Amino acid sequence: MNKKQSPLLAACAMAALMAIDAGATPITGEFGMIGSFMPVNALGNPTDLASATGIDFGNGDRFRITSSASGSFEPVAGGIGYIKDFQFDPFGGSITEFWSTRGFSFDMTSVEKLASSDPVHFLILEGTGVIRDDDGHSVAGTWSFSGNGGSGTFSWVAGVGVRDLPEPATMALMGMGMGLLGWQKRKKGRREQD
Repeated sequence: MNKKQSPLLAACAMAALMAIDAGATPITGEFGMIGSFMPVNALGNPTDLASATGIDFGNGDRFRITSSASGSFEPVAGGIGYIKDFQFDPFGGSITEFWSTRGFSFDMTSVEKLASSDPVHFLILEGTGVIRDDDGHSVAGTWSFSGNGGSGTFSWVAGVGVRDLPEPATMALMGMGMGLLGWQKRKKGRREQD
């Protein structure tokens, strides 16, 4: 190895280590939340569950995290979080920081109303989004909502989906490292031809 190759290999090694470190603490697990809600129509006025097109979480838009949190969410078990009111029919598109709690937030990207065997008393929704932590990690997440119209209460389960969303910095570092390795190999191939 000559003196010109050493800095290049050191840069590649450093980029690879930084990329590994950037994704070293993935978000895992799931948690449940409970609180009160009111079914609303498109104008935000109270309505029955069967006619509802949106949800008003009332009570300062707060929810309580249940004690059944797992994985990365264990430290927030029993805590309080904040959630935004929203329209699900039609869904207007992504909602940034739809809910947040100590160290985590969720960007809702989809919602679907599921058929209920008792649509007069129960509202069932599910969807997807992106869970983020304060350390800059993000992961695909799923959620499900079950609302009881008789008591005006809801339960919500949010958790980690199937695949992680790579951070832009991680992707850039990996790309830079791969590019440097390819450049080095190409340069070496040219030298062998001479």
